[in-house]
Amino acid sequence: MSIFISKLLLVSMMSIAPIHESGSHLLLNKVSISEVKQYSLSEAISEELKSAYDKGQPLRKGFKKLSGEVSNLHILENKDETTTFFSFMLNSKLRLGMAEVVLANNGYNVINRTEINVNSKIPLQVMYNRISTYPIRVFGAINDSRIKTVEIIFKDKTSISIAPTYGEYFFEIIKRNIRDIESIVGYDKTGKLIYTVE
Repeated sequence: MSIFISKLLLVSMMSIAPIHESGSHLLLNKVSISEVKQYSLSEAISEELKSAYDKGQPLRKGFKKLSGEVSNLHILENKDETTTFFSFMLNSKLRLGMAEVVLANNGYNVINRTEINVNSKIPLQVMYNRISTYPIRVFGAINDSRIKTVEIIFKDKTSISIAPTYGEYFFEIIKRNIRDIESIVGYDKTGKLIYTVE
């Protein structure tokens, strides 16, 4: 009987152990109940960013690694309880990011992340999550105060309009395939075209 109870306790403790992703493999850490840290959403994003930029992380092949101090993290918006949009400073430069998250036994885990460095010289900056093509997870920065509406135009000539939040950024999940996008444009309050991203 005591052996059965011991095995039951061991299984229970392992079932709440945090799962960490390592490459294409999921690693189950065998830890005691007292060692499990419950990450809030902001803590999970903060830990992910600090880990990524502590030693430097290549954004794409051939690009210089980014590293440095992460500060001023702000969760700006959440959608569908699976995707979060945030801003932070990296070496005192503003970045916008989007991450897909899952709620696990140890709180929130970040499963992938996309970012842009805000460049005030570009009127409209756009970034997609290209890991998953459906639905479209898109966000961006609006660096021209004349832009009041962002419109996503599809190849079938349909479109979706997005009202920027605070006039500074936009974030949307659209139930279309990313391959359907033709362009993303920014209009002023009269409907005049200001900038096009193709």
